[in-house]
Amino acid sequence: MLIVGQERIAEVFGVAPKTIVEWQEQGLPIAKRGSPGVPSEYQSAECIGWLVRREVERSSGESAKDRLAKLQGDKIERELRIMDRELIEAKDIEPAVQQWLADHCAALDQVPETWCEAVAAVGNDVGAAHQVLKDIVRQLKEGAANYDFSTSAPAEVPAASV
Repeated sequence: MLIVGQERIAEVFGVAPKTIVEWQEQGLPIAKRGSPGVPSEYQSAECIGWLVRREVERSSGESAKDRLAKLQGDKIERELRIMDRELIEAKDIEPAVQQWLADHCAALDQVPETWCEAVAAVGNDVGAAHQVLKDIVRQLKEGAANYDFSTSAPAEVPAASV
């Protein structure tokens, strides 16, 4: 059904003509925009559908403005946590973590040279070989856990102990 004029569509919805102008700015569909002295035309079904969708969006959750406010609040909260040193930005720790990983990969690469004699010394004793391997793993874990991030010195390879 075609409705002519803001006043008539306002009557249909039970609102003031000024509300129709505000709704148009928010997306109320106009079938044919009028000009001075010529009223706009509206399809009632389209306008009703628009109003229903608008009301459902308003009642079902947050608006774009609410989402923006939440995101801004989250950003401020993150910034405060960074200032309080509760959070550290990735760019601030990435070089240290890369160094840590490189140092410990180097330590793993040195395991055969460092521990070969200890493994060979136990011969065919599976229990002793198992213990040597457990010692290697334990010392590598300790080295990783006790890494000194304040220096850029490479991690020490754990020494073989027989």
